[in-house]
Amino acid sequence: EAARFAGVTPPPFLGVPSPMLNIDCAIVRASAKFNGNLYAPPGPGSDLTGMAGSRGKVTGPARVVHSVDEAARLKAGEILVASHTLPSWTPFFASAAAVVTNVGGILCHAAVVAREYGIPAVVGTGRATVAIRDGQIIEVDGDAGIVRLPTS
Repeated sequence: EAARFAGVTPPPFLGVPSPMLNIDCAIVRASAKFNGNLYAPPGPGSDLTGMAGSRGKVTGPARVVHSVDEAARLKAGEILVASHTLPSWTPFFASAAAVVTNVGGILCHAAVVAREYGIPAVVGTGRATVAIRDGQIIEVDGDAGIVRLPTS
């Protein structure tokens, strides 16, 4: 069974996500700002839109990793692309040129540590590990919260 499902990408939700109530209050806005909006659909086009986690702009090869063990493949100057990061990932930020994550907000681990290391970060893209190929040249714009992918 494990071999049969090894290549399957799980859906972000089981069933049909119910629409969020349109509650416009400071607490809901702050929560989405800090944690990312998990209910926002991915943006159209090839560019990935997320949250500006750390300022700066970098262009370089992406290293898509799915675990801290895989993160050891990251070479100096490559852009770390992961679903999320945890404290055990911190040493890899020293060699990364930038960080891109699927989930997170301005106070997530990836954003905070990227600011400490002075490297750009875009967090909460929703689909970075699926949309970005390993080794692909990408541009991370941490000022605008956008990851630009080549059109070809």
